[in-house]
Amino acid sequence: TQFLVGLGSGLLLSVIWILILHVFRYQKFLYILTLGFVLVTFSVAAELGGNGILAVLVFGVILGNYALIKRLFKREIHLGSCQIHLTSLQEEISFLLETLFFVFLGLTFVVNPSLITINLLIGLLILAILLATRFVATKISTLRSELKRERRTIWLMCPQGLTPATLAVLAVSLQLPLADTFLNLVIYVIILTNIVATVGSFLKMKQQKETQ
Repeated sequence: TQFLVGLGSGLLLSVIWILILHVFRYQKFLYILTLGFVLVTFSVAAELGGNGILAVLVFGVILGNYALIKRLFKREIHLGSCQIHLTSLQEEISFLLETLFFVFLGLTFVVNPSLITINLLIGLLILAILLATRFVATKISTLRSELKRERRTIWLMCPQGLTPATLAVLAVSLQLPLADTFLNLVIYVIILTNIVATVGSFLKMKQQKETQ
């Protein structure tokens, strides 16, 4: 029931909002109103006993593919500059959330002087395994390819970030055994892989300057 109610409410409200956006497409700050209507969609679905998260997901999918509504109603639907503003807003919110997440990750990172050496060595071991597997994968995937000359850059572009950090925080929130140790190791790997990626970027820039 929750699934159907969430799906139905998200679908219905997204269609209604697309039609509203079409009518008022020349008005300012519609993207802010859209963000507010997303919250309304969540609330309505939850009040009806449905899954609010699913309703919001469906809302976003339909809004992002509003061309389907054009075919369904067989009429021209234009969102004006609202689509561009929504994309820009989404990028800004994503950047803000990622930044706040990594700030939170830094706050949970505990440096234990007695374990820093062993954790760093384990992080370096994981980095070595990651680089070894990427080296083999890069060599195979670029075989007889024009990207063969970019092997080093592809190999070194291995920065880890949001995905392993999210899994580590999830493990801590679920209070799994050794979750804190796992979180610390993930942070070490994130730092080390980003250092490697920085070196790779520097080498690529140096190569480009030499060829010019």
